[in-house]
Amino acid sequence: MISVWLITTVISFNFVERDAKEQARRAADETLNVQIESLNGLLNKFRSLPPILARQQDVINLFSSDSAKDKIRDKLTQLAYFSGASDVALYTLDGGYFASAREVYPTSLRASKDAEQLLIAPTESRLGRATLLFDSGERLYGFSSLVGGVNQPAGVVVFFVDLSTIENAWALSRLPIFVTNQNDQIILSNVPKWRGKYLKDTVVIETESPQVYFEDELRDAEPIVKPLTLLEWDIHVLGLTPTLNKTKRFAVLLSFLVTVTVALASILLIRRRDAAIQAERLERANALRLERLVQRRPRALNNSNISLQKEIEERKLAEERLIKAQEEVVRAAKLAAIGQMSATLSHEYNQPLAAIGTYAENAEKFLELEKPDRATENLGLIRQQVERMGALSRTLLGFARKPESELHPVSLLAVIDESVLLCSPRARKATVELQIEKASHELMVLGGKIRLTQVFVNLITNAIDATASKDDGFVRLRVVEAQHEIEVEVADNGPGIDPDIAEQIFEPFFTTKEAGVGLGIGLSIVSDLVHEFGGRISVSASDLGGASFRVSLATMNQEIGA
Repeated sequence: MISVWLITTVISFNFVERDAKEQARRAADETLNVQIESLNGLLNKFRSLPPILARQQDVINLFSSDSAKDKIRDKLTQLAYFSGASDVALYTLDGGYFASAREVYPTSLRASKDAEQLLIAPTESRLGRATLLFDSGERLYGFSSLVGGVNQPAGVVVFFVDLSTIENAWALSRLPIFVTNQNDQIILSNVPKWRGKYLKDTVVIETESPQVYFEDELRDAEPIVKPLTLLEWDIHVLGLTPTLNKTKRFAVLLSFLVTVTVALASILLIRRRDAAIQAERLERANALRLERLVQRRPRALNNSNISLQKEIEERKLAEERLIKAQEEVVRAAKLAAIGQMSATLSHEYNQPLAAIGTYAENAEKFLELEKPDRATENLGLIRQQVERMGALSRTLLGFARKPESELHPVSLLAVIDESVLLCSPRARKATVELQIEKASHELMVLGGKIRLTQVFVNLITNAIDATASKDDGFVRLRVVEAQHEIEVEVADNGPGIDPDIAEQIFEPFFTTKEAGVGLGIGLSIVSDLVHEFGGRISVSASDLGGASFRVSLATMNQEIGA
């Protein structure tokens, strides 16, 4: 009887133990998958930010700008706020610290081997990644990219992510979770006293396979490990089996009942009924636990999706604000140009008004002298002056209007005529000769009429200012048609551009004029607009002795003809 009881006990114990461990393993695997998705979701939303930011011209200009460090820090603080990063920092090409929003890592990237990866990878046209651990217990993960690209590298931009936010999410898990790096050091865990320890310092328990634990109460835990290849991490989840002792007792009881039933048939029916009730309760408990697990996972995923969608909307809003700010700068420059032309435009209106008054008086006298033909002639002259003022007014209103953002075929000759009409009064006032060499037929280019007019108004106005101090000031606008593009040259006989500063002349706030004259953003706006049209702009010495600005635009004649 005793041998039967022992055999039954061993068989029952093994069966129940395997079932309990399998349930713990499944629960740990589900927890691991959810945490991997949460971890990847947090880091992936920052992965694309450094390459996008590194291509922004205003970020490239920060390295060469004379702006105060406070202004640069304010811009980086805005970027960190809108992206949700712990810090956004700029470093020089040799790894030196340049500026940051919150000074999380205000030292050279060469200070440690881990941080040095944030400098080496971008110079090899790769996204920089690194895990940074500090003696204070702070843990950061950094993404970096080369500002300006390999063609015009200016520095390195780094987004730092605080890894402690991941542990905050893990705090709700009832299972122990931890992440190890390549050195088998625990860098993240929902058990605070495990952080910073190495696996080699832990207690190793040999069972069916080597298992690693830190506490005696985890001896029955089932470990699950999955690699995070891109991060060079391993994530571990320990599947606990807290009901194992109960299952052991149940196995002993069950074996005892089986043994007793061999001797006592009368007790068998009662024990079988009790066992059925117990099994039903256990099944209900398991079903309830499984249902809760199923409900938790979609809820966690849904919360992650909502958070990610919110981050995307905030990023889109930040991009829209940036585009709106750029448009406001362009409009401000346009209004500044209109303000500079106001004095000469006032003269252009006063002159025909005076002529209209004279012609009106003459017409009145001719009518008194009964000379209607002469009166009609003077009325015709009055009409010409009114049409002249109307054309100037329409051109000025069109130039001040907010431009459309879309690109479409534009008449180059109409744009040049409006630009010359706006700039001619200024040229006459400065006694500068303005020569226009247009094509003999219509030319269509890709762009926007108002924005393209602003390009040529800025170039012609700069040329007039450069030659205003000369007695024989001369500005020439010439159109040259090639096979697939059209080149418009604005040249003058002024002092010209020093070759040493030719590459800087299109940068914002760079000017060769005296202090107080101009803001230094005109040519920067011209360059941005031309590149928006898919064109090119360059500066060189002119055959007239001054500077020559050449704007190349894609021709649309072939597409229109088709």
